[in-house]
Amino acid sequence: MRTARRKISKSVYAMMIALFISTIIITSVRMNTLRNESNMLAVTEQSLAAELEMQNDTTKQLVEKQEYMKTKKYVEEVARVKLHLVYPDEIVIKPKDK
Repeated sequence: MRTARRKISKSVYAMMIALFISTIIITSVRMNTLRNESNMLAVTEQSLAAELEMQNDTTKQLVEKQEYMKTKKYVEEVARVKLHLVYPDEIVIKPKDK
């Protein structure tokens, strides 16, 4: 009977070692996968941060343009350039076409 118990104990011991080794292998593979995912997410985060910065700059420029469009100077500029309007006391000199 003692020899049967020793064989069982050795096989249980061998199974525990195999389980431990397989756990280590699985853990290291998963760790590498997670490390790669983390690196990719870091790159994505950097690109999104740069894009956010650009969008914030664009928003700032649009707000400034919106404020400028409320001024008298902008209205005058549009009237001169797009509508070709002048003040009554101004003299307009146009070059002759050749």
